[in-house]
Amino acid sequence: MSPPYRSWPTDSIPPSPPASLTGSCNRSGVATLTWSRSSEPDVMGYRVFLSNMQEGDFVQITTTWINDTVYHYGLNLNTLSEEVYFVVKAVDFRENISQPSPVCLVQRPDIIPPAAPSITSVRSEPGKVHFEWALSSSEDVVDYEFQRKPNGAPGWVTLLAFDHDPQQNPPLAFTDSTASVRRYWDYRLLARDDAGLLGSSNVIKAKPLDTGLRDSITNFTGHLIVNGNVAILEWDYIKDDPDLAGFQIYRSFDTCAMQSYRFITVEEALDNVLTTGSNALFAFVDYDLDFRVPVQTAYVTNVDVNTVVTGGTVAVIGTSVSVTPQSPNLPQNPQDGVIINYWVMARYIDGGYSALSEGVELEQ
Repeated sequence: MSPPYRSWPTDSIPPSPPASLTGSCNRSGVATLTWSRSSEPDVMGYRVFLSNMQEGDFVQITTTWINDTVYHYGLNLNTLSEEVYFVVKAVDFRENISQPSPVCLVQRPDIIPPAAPSITSVRSEPGKVHFEWALSSSEDVVDYEFQRKPNGAPGWVTLLAFDHDPQQNPPLAFTDSTASVRRYWDYRLLARDDAGLLGSSNVIKAKPLDTGLRDSITNFTGHLIVNGNVAILEWDYIKDDPDLAGFQIYRSFDTCAMQSYRFITVEEALDNVLTTGSNALFAFVDYDLDFRVPVQTAYVTNVDVNTVVTGGTVAVIGTSVSVTPQSPNLPQNPQDGVIINYWVMARYIDGGYSALSEGVELEQ
């Protein structure tokens, strides 16, 4: 009888491909792959392969076989390629290698912001600023925002937002008519890609042209009290403007021409609101309507005086004196009733002014 010999049958059958391969990648670029363990008892481990194209050549990235069904791999993020593909093959103890698993697509995190758009034209006009721009050249841009903030201060505010849809002809210009003419503003155009990354245009400093004309007086009303001898005027205007100096009151009687009458400061106009109990923001009280009071100026005319000196005494004979009262605010015939007209205008420290308000007509 011959001595015994140990032998193994030749195993040339590869294991089945791994199943349920999934993958993801975090913001740091670490891809995590998981798959189901093969059912064959002789599977020794697994090899992982990578390609930048689904139909391209896959390169092994594991230096040797691994026994685990979880694998971590650091991806290169400094590339414009957003997708990477993985397959896994099973290896048995006879080094038989299975067919590759179904391809697993993993999306690289996008850390590269889109190409910056550009503001190409800025034109200041009275009360507004006109802008034109060129959009981003990046293909993954999804929307844009045109923003404004006070120059030298925080707080960007979006003035215009629009989607990036070349088929819909996205806007290439915008006119800002809401910016104050009394300060400079910063403007920028942002492009946002599908990963939420932003590309910003150059920041432009601009302001509308200042014609000196400010916001209009609103709700200007008036009424008479104290038997028609006092007028109370009320109106609304911007209350907390540090550059507002006060208000110029204009007045006329009957059909006479309008004249500049009185200037009151903001503080005086606010105090008048408290005094009168008005619901308006500003007020003025005109007490100069009692035309029976002593006149401010008198002119003496038609004087004819004859004097006789008798014994050192001066005697005045045949005296004729006519005194005509004159006042810059006096109507022609106050005894017949008076039509009083008022207007108001806001004035600013820098010389700016509002439009003259609508007139208020009061009948005394």
